[in-house]
Amino acid sequence: MNINPLKRRNHEAEEHALFMSLLESPTRPAFIGMARYCESMGYAGEAGDFYLGIVPDTFKQKYAIEEAQLIRPGQAVARERLVEYMPETYKLAAPLNQDKNRNKVFELTSITSKHTFFDSFRDADYETDGSETLLLDKQGNPVHCYSSRNRCLLRTNPGYQNTQVHKLAGVTVSLVTRNGHNFYHWMMDVLCKLDLLEAAGIRIEEVDHFIVSGLNYAFQKKTLEMMGIAKSQLIDLQYSLHRFHCENILMPHIPNTMGRTMSIRVTGFLRRKLLPLSSRTSPVGKKIAIHREKRGVKNRDEVKAVLLKHGFDVVQSENHSFEDQISIFANASHVVSPHGAGLANLVFCKPGTKVFEFYGEQIQPPFWIIAELQRLKYWNINCGSMLEHGEADNNKDLEKRLNAEMHVDVDYLENWIVQNCD
Repeated sequence: MNINPLKRRNHEAEEHALFMSLLESPTRPAFIGMARYCESMGYAGEAGDFYLGIVPDTFKQKYAIEEAQLIRPGQAVARERLVEYMPETYKLAAPLNQDKNRNKVFELTSITSKHTFFDSFRDADYETDGSETLLLDKQGNPVHCYSSRNRCLLRTNPGYQNTQVHKLAGVTVSLVTRNGHNFYHWMMDVLCKLDLLEAAGIRIEEVDHFIVSGLNYAFQKKTLEMMGIAKSQLIDLQYSLHRFHCENILMPHIPNTMGRTMSIRVTGFLRRKLLPLSSRTSPVGKKIAIHREKRGVKNRDEVKAVLLKHGFDVVQSENHSFEDQISIFANASHVVSPHGAGLANLVFCKPGTKVFEFYGEQIQPPFWIIAELQRLKYWNINCGSMLEHGEADNNKDLEKRLNAEMHVDVDYLENWIVQNCD
């Protein structure tokens, strides 16, 4: 098929402008812009990658973005393995109720944790903007598992050449995790890395520097304090490009995959370290209903009336200190909540606690999986309007799905309460 040369040049100019904009500022809107351009051109595979926040290899090649071949951690120079755990499989029971519209992610019958390890690298270089990471061993080889798929975005950053390399003496630990500002990811992907430090026999006070992505929330600062980390030990990137040369950097590798590869060691570590530091008494009753402003419930007044009628306390987690949040969940007998990051606090619930989660257009299974690992009793219901009850295969329209309101069947909810609470 012949394409008008002028039209082709216009397409190429549009693509070039969009892609250069993404390389200079790799924001979510920039990835969406490239994804939609690729869709319009019929590049389905590339569009899917961009929707997922991944720079496709075809574009790296087209725009001559060079990347050195990754090496396995075991091939790295001046590297020592400190801790290693092999995969473990855990059986999952289905939610306790029937729902013909249940999302297919809840058809899992088991999960298997991934190979987990903790490595020390001497005289290594570490580059990160709080999302993307690049670890170079003593000979400058990029190391797999510790270098992200989009590591090229660090070197294409306009300020890269002018970014000073900071030398870090002593022992450094990286706690950098994509989306670490989110409560769930902070708990399950960031804090759990300290478990490997403990397993290696390294005390918190023996570490000179902890690198973190961005400390902007009270729960982040409080949990680090509860773990014994002093402010003087923290290097807060605030999601800006940093380059380090480290005398000795310790790198934890604990894949979580939104709960699908979670290990019971993670939930056990959080309980062991944080439960003893909270109050034994809860500021609310044992039957709690979590209120969320975002991803809210369209008929919230009806839902609230039913919950209050049956003696539930409506709780907005962010209005409570982190210690109180632990106590609220640790003392709860029943938890009713829309899907959301705050349900990571289910790790603090007692075995047998009854949990009812309702969800809408966007769903991941980690809270069901936490409930299974902690031996909680778990029910859920789909309150969205989607026609396909499977998991979205990319992040297209993610914001729209995340912010879509849910309509809860109050009769169904009240029947559940009558059967399980009263």
